[in-house]
Amino acid sequence: MATTTDWLVRKPIAHRGLHSGDSECPENSLKAFERAMRKGLPFELDVHLLLDGHVCVFHDSNTKRMTGINRSIKELSYRDIKQMPLLESDQKIPLLEEVLSLIQGKVPILVEIKNRGEIGPLESACFKLLSKYRGNYAVVSFNPQTLHWFRKNFPEALRGQLAGEFKDKTVPMFRKMLLKNLLYNGISKPHFIGYDVKYLPNIKVALHRKRGIQIIGWTVRSFEELISVRSFCDNIVFEGLDPEVLY
Repeated sequence: MATTTDWLVRKPIAHRGLHSGDSECPENSLKAFERAMRKGLPFELDVHLLLDGHVCVFHDSNTKRMTGINRSIKELSYRDIKQMPLLESDQKIPLLEEVLSLIQGKVPILVEIKNRGEIGPLESACFKLLSKYRGNYAVVSFNPQTLHWFRKNFPEALRGQLAGEFKDKTVPMFRKMLLKNLLYNGISKPHFIGYDVKYLPNIKVALHRKRGIQIIGWTVRSFEELISVRSFCDNIVFEGLDPEVLY
């Protein structure tokens, strides 16, 4: 694994793989990741801990949007998810180990750890897989405690603190303000910052960038949005765009 963040800014990063947004090529599917790899693009993926201890690649905490089945992802096992097609396609929810086996270091990845519960079990399960992986990757999270866990237990892993306006009503207002203004960075000590492009430019982000911390803007969904934010960040995470127009 690289010990610098140089690879983070070489090519735009495909959000949840180079997916189509529908059943032709669902997000966070092996097919979406294969499409990104064929273009030589790094990509972002999301991980949750299953009931049986496996780490699955899936964005939502509930499976209804992507599978039509109303279940909490944390209550499912590997056996369960293999019976749940993504958007009625031939693609299923993959495990992180399956994705890593597919990539084999051919392109870099961002692993977003979706953890708003107990710190440790998901992080430890990811560590077991990533510590043996030979390829460029970084762990990213909105949760500074997750990044603190990696800082303490797996400091070799690159860490990215995700932040933005936090419209989620379940997050207390004081915590939203701390996260929005990157005031938890003393806990997470990130190597780089991922910030919501809808809220760029941002003076706090600009100050961190001036200090040499790379800024990855997420998620760009139009060429117009790219033009408006590219001078405020070092790279972007994109979705629904032809990657050829991004260079």
